[in-house]
Parts: sequence; C-alpha cells; structure tokens
Amino acid sequence: MCMKTAGLPSELDRDLRLPPFLRGRLGSPITPVVDIPTMPLEHLKGALIIAVGDVVVGNLLERGIVPHVAVVDGKTRRSEQFHVEWRWKRLRVSNPPGTITRALSTAILEALKSDGPVLIEVEGEEDLAAIPAIYLAPDGAIVIYGIPDRGAALVNVDSEIKGLVKEVLDQMEVLTDGVGDNQQA
Repeated sequence: MCMKTAGLPSELDRDLRLPPFLRGRLGSPITPVVDIPTMPLEHLKGALIIAVGDVVVGNLLERGIVPHVAVVDGKTRRSEQFHVEWRWKRLRVSNPPGTITRALSTAILEALKSDGPVLIEVEGEEDLAAIPAIYLAPDGAIVIYGIPDRGAALVNVDSEIKGLVKEVLDQMEVLTDGVGDNQQA
C-alpha cells in the first residue's frame, strides 16, 4: 500500500509507465513546434516558465531567460552554467525511461512552490516530465519542452490543455512496485 504524497493529485501520486499504444500519440506535440534560439521572447516576460530538456534550458539561459523550473537529465547538453551561473535550488530524482515517477511529480510540485529558480536533475530520463509539469502548473504558466531534432513545444497552460494531459495520465499504466526516489541536493 502506498502513502499519499501531500499536495499531489491522485493522477500523479503513483509511478506511471507509458504504454506502447500511447507512444504515437505523444510523438506529436500538442502545440506547434518553435525554434527556441530564434523565437520572440516578449510573451515569456513575467510568465512562470517551466523548461524541460537540456537543450531547451540551455537555449533559454543563453537568451537571458531563467526558467522558474528547469528539468534536465544530462543526456544531451548539461552545461556548468546550470550549476554555477545561476543560484539554483537543486533537486535530484530517479525517473527511468518511459515513466513518470511519484518522485518526479513531487519534485516539480515542490519546485513550483519555491520562491527562486529550481533545477531538477533527473537520473534516468526527463522524456515525459512535461506531462506532470503541465498538469501541476497554474493556469497562465508556460511549459517549454524539447522535441528531438525538431525544436520545442511551447504550451500555455490552461484548463483545456490540462484536460488533454489528464486523458493521457488516465491511460498510463500504474506501476505497483515504486521505481523512483526523491533526493534533495
């Protein structure tokens, strides 16, 4: 029997695995793909930004945008600037490929409640981290996540988008043997 994690909605208060039939659906971003290095930044000013992926986070930092929450796994492009240049609060979590662990969701929720920027370092993969990020973010937040070899999806969080994400969460496989652990750095 698992204990409920304070503050997590029931959809994320468990470890989840992406079933094969959902892979195709998630391969298509829910918003148009943008090129982060050249996209206009005006609409990002003052917004709560959650960035998922090493390349996305690196490109935003290079353009002077510090996300409130940054989720990286170091598989593409982790740079020392993530650790030194900005005064990040750091959280470390385990999240195997193709999963959303309770630990990852808890770290995102904790990061959203933080006063300053938070870097979530994932051991494993952050490939599905945009799902809990969108579901947990307040309306009006912007979630930017990488689309390998194509660019990034920029999601303006609202109830309609959260409804789409809930449909995906409801179709994921629930893992009964916990796979993630949460560690704070």
